[in-house]
Amino acid sequence: MRTVFSLLKKASKTVTKHWLLLLVAIIIDLVFIVSYGMIYTNLFADTADHVDAFNRILAEQTGAFVGTQNPEALTLMPEALDHYHAILWGIAYIIGTFYVIFAISQGMNWWIAHREEGERSGFLLILWRSLRLNLLWALLSAGIIFLMAWLGQQSAVAPVPIIGPKAYQYTAFALLSIVGYFAMVSFAFITHPAPLRTSFVQAVKNIKRFIVVIIMGFAVMVLCGVAMVTVAAYGYLFSLIAVIVMLGWIALCRVWLSLLAHDPVPRRA
Repeated sequence: MRTVFSLLKKASKTVTKHWLLLLVAIIIDLVFIVSYGMIYTNLFADTADHVDAFNRILAEQTGAFVGTQNPEALTLMPEALDHYHAILWGIAYIIGTFYVIFAISQGMNWWIAHREEGERSGFLLILWRSLRLNLLWALLSAGIIFLMAWLGQQSAVAPVPIIGPKAYQYTAFALLSIVGYFAMVSFAFITHPAPLRTSFVQAVKNIKRFIVVIIMGFAVMVLCGVAMVTVAAYGYLFSLIAVIVMLGWIALCRVWLSLLAHDPVPRRA
């Protein structure tokens, strides 16, 4: 078994040797950021228009109810319902497009990462598993968010709070961090015949090794993010350089995790 940092050294040599694949991975992430940014801007602008129209109609109906005290004045008009449905569809499109673009781009990049460290799994297989894994972790994350939001709402109106006013936020953060940890490890084992089961076992068994990689990965990403904001005043070129460095580090961490997943851990006597 090699140490985590010896694997980082090997990962650095691997991405340097396959610098063209590293460049492709960075470009894929850049395309994801730009393409989704453009799609999100258009979808959000359209959805925001429907939100404004819906709020305007709702305010008019509320004013009519206050003036007449007629409960029928609060019945949503067909026009308001059209805007309401458009808002729901807009939110669904925003989430759906993010999932599809993100899952495809990450599937491509994890295929590249595993190919750099010697795996030869099929591209379509990795892409299909990426779609499934991303959907699983997204649903789990959404379930946690909705559950904790519901608990927070119930605590706010209950005579005796179910959970403290801030405790549910910290609990949600902790649960989402756990989901994020298992999600990252699952992609490291995406080439395995049973990636989910294997990654769960290894994520628990070798938690110290995987945690080191993930914490270091996020720490450098935060530093790059701070640098990007700091140098933004000097022009977009410096911000772009900071983004490229961050994406390069993310690509390196993918290879690092892949090497760690395939590094044998000796059994205890």
